[in-house]
Amino acid sequence: MVSVKTHWGRGSKQGSHLEVSGAGTRFPVGSGVPGAGPVASTGCARGWRRRWCRMTLPNESLAKKIFKGILALELLGITGAYLLFNKMNTNQDFRHTMSKRFPLILEVYYKSNEWAGLYGIREHDQEKWLNRKN
Repeated sequence: MVSVKTHWGRGSKQGSHLEVSGAGTRFPVGSGVPGAGPVASTGCARGWRRRWCRMTLPNESLAKKIFKGILALELLGITGAYLLFNKMNTNQDFRHTMSKRFPLILEVYYKSNEWAGLYGIREHDQEKWLNRKN
């Protein structure tokens, strides 16, 4: 039976190596031997710079998936906010529905329009809704 040990050395003269017990053979990291070390699995070039090669972390793919999920949720939220604003901006009956169900959202709509310099939308809506009741 052959057992495999990985030794990590320090300094430029002592490199990382793989020792296969029984055979007494040492394989340097990056020598192409499967399991010879992290450098062999990342495809880094051989030489003294191999210690600074970028190693893939095991949780990196999980972090990428989480980042992509958060990014997708943000894009979905921005798209939903735009569609809601567009519908409120073009449909007065929808604004009336929003005033009954979600008055806070309608207030944000009015404030954003006033901030942008569009005044009179709130007054025009209230005037039409009062005339509709009568």
